[in-house]
Amino acid sequence: QGVRNQLVPYGTIPRVFGRVRNYYPPLAAQPYTEVWRGNDQYFRAVFLISYGPCEISRLVINNTSADKFEDIEYEVFQGRGADPRLRRFPAQVREEVISIELKQSNGWHVRTSEPNSDEIALDVAFPNGLQRISNKQITYWLEVEFEVQYRAAGATTWLAAPLSPDSRSVDLTGAGRFAVRVNSKAGLRRSVRWVLPTRGQYDVRIRRLTTDKQADAQGKDQSVTVEASYWTSLRSSRHDHPVNVENVTLLAMRVRTTEQFSGQLEQ
Repeated sequence: QGVRNQLVPYGTIPRVFGRVRNYYPPLAAQPYTEVWRGNDQYFRAVFLISYGPCEISRLVINNTSADKFEDIEYEVFQGRGADPRLRRFPAQVREEVISIELKQSNGWHVRTSEPNSDEIALDVAFPNGLQRISNKQITYWLEVEFEVQYRAAGATTWLAAPLSPDSRSVDLTGAGRFAVRVNSKAGLRRSVRWVLPTRGQYDVRIRRLTTDKQADAQGKDQSVTVEASYWTSLRSSRHDHPVNVENVTLLAMRVRTTEQFSGQLEQ
């Protein structure tokens, strides 16, 4: 998922005069996705509307009025002293898209966060679903467990990631471990996050603890399993306001993309 509005670092700040229709503002920060409430994917973005205060009368996405979509939230920040911080885009987030199959037989996989990170999140996905199917075509729950560790970039000692207890739809099993347990033939994605002890750059690694094939080929109650798992995203967050320019109008948006958008959001 993405958006076609342009991100132009150190570019010119637009200024709106009068009443403008069909206006496509640039992005003010790198957008990102997140998983919430089970398997729902959400998209967050913040747009740079204008230098100086500016009123927004109508928001349109993909040529459709924003009020036609479900689970969409947005707010306008005009850079005045009384304006609160953006709640719909609370931090600077950099997302690295990954596609690594996680197999127990392959051990650890390592990536490095962005510099000056305060928080890290990662996603795992089961693109074909996660379930056990008996020889009588009865489906059952299936569980896969993972382990996550981190360290200051270049350090030698790995630490168990203190995964947040508010990580939804996973079972936290302690010492940086979490399990996904479902009975689903549809693709699914799960996310975990943790706050870092100090701002900095960190190495992150993950491995699958569960055997790669949990199928049962013995006896009369044989079964096959669908359980291929992938590491799909690493997000590095810095708990700063996403824009350091004063007296600008920003629009921050959070919208559910699951079952509402296919591919990129248009301007």
